[in-house]
Amino acid sequence: MKEFILHHFCDNVFAAALIALLFTVDTLGPRALYAQKVMATIPTGALPTDVVVNPVTDKIYVSNTYDSTVTVIDGARNSTATIHACFAPQMLVVNPAMNRIYAAGSESVTVIDGATDDTIDIPVPADPIAMALNPVPNRLYIVCRNFGQLVVIDGKTNAVSFLPVGGSPVTIAANMRTNMIYIGGISVDSSLIVLDCATGRMHVILDTIIVYGITVDPAANKIYVSCAGRRTNSPEVLVVDCSTGTFHDINYAAVDNPSIALNPATGKVYVADRGSSDIKVIDGATYETTTLTGGAGQGAMAVDEALNRIYIANSNDNTVTVLDGRTNGITTLRVGTKPVAIAVNSVTHKVYVVNQYDNTVTVIDGR
Repeated sequence: MKEFILHHFCDNVFAAALIALLFTVDTLGPRALYAQKVMATIPTGALPTDVVVNPVTDKIYVSNTYDSTVTVIDGARNSTATIHACFAPQMLVVNPAMNRIYAAGSESVTVIDGATDDTIDIPVPADPIAMALNPVPNRLYIVCRNFGQLVVIDGKTNAVSFLPVGGSPVTIAANMRTNMIYIGGISVDSSLIVLDCATGRMHVILDTIIVYGITVDPAANKIYVSCAGRRTNSPEVLVVDCSTGTFHDINYAAVDNPSIALNPATGKVYVADRGSSDIKVIDGATYETTTLTGGAGQGAMAVDEALNRIYIANSNDNTVTVLDGRTNGITTLRVGTKPVAIAVNSVTHKVYVVNQYDNTVTVIDGR
């Protein structure tokens, strides 16, 4: 009889625990379903600033500004190699199809052959501030500080050409499906400009608009612009339907220079305010918005399209926000000191976070 009571009691306890577990999974969403965890911390060069991933080769590239190098990480082994680059490299772009990596520094761009690690330095007339690669014509487009022209590097010949854009451009984005480039600036006389890469022709979409960031939805042929000055000086998100030429304004009470990113698989847009912990989620189909709470000092963002996860580096509290795009559930991971850049390997679902003050990269298992 005692044995029966004991088994009966254990069965009830197990059932209660199981129910509690199921309730917890349903309530917490991604915290219980997806075990985001830090896998490794990898040393880099001095003052790392940016990171890109080539998912074809499973190599990760980190620009190191103080010692003018690029750290190459083998994604399978976490081993590293060092490549000498242009002076003070800050920004990186990768062309996975051609296995070329571009590191932009002070008045020059280093082209790295991903197969051999051989390099070529290409002089540019001013300090690059933003880059975008369009693999359709195999060209790299660069906006430079206080330089009213767009620098174009031919990916096949490394030849350099220039296109006048005026103003003070600071951000650039490419739509590979339509072969268009979008450029914006932060001065009061800046414009939102589109470049047709096939014809080389430009036209102004909007005058007198301050642009903080641009993200492109290739499938819908829309661009989302984090900006100010279209109607008032308050921050907002401007949606441009490039097929119809129509605009839609989404009010967003950002405090400071919000970052913006898109998941092309869902059509949802994520805007992270640097000056607060607000994350605005925009449904690209309805333009309805949801506000979430992230970390402090939100900056760089990366999207794992297949797993529908969004990663945000928080430089003021040394964390990464992991946002589940399906549930809007949030998990917070502690990383190194001052995370400033982040990239996702879309094949392995590993996430690489640049910790600028630690001279390290944190590796997160995103599966």
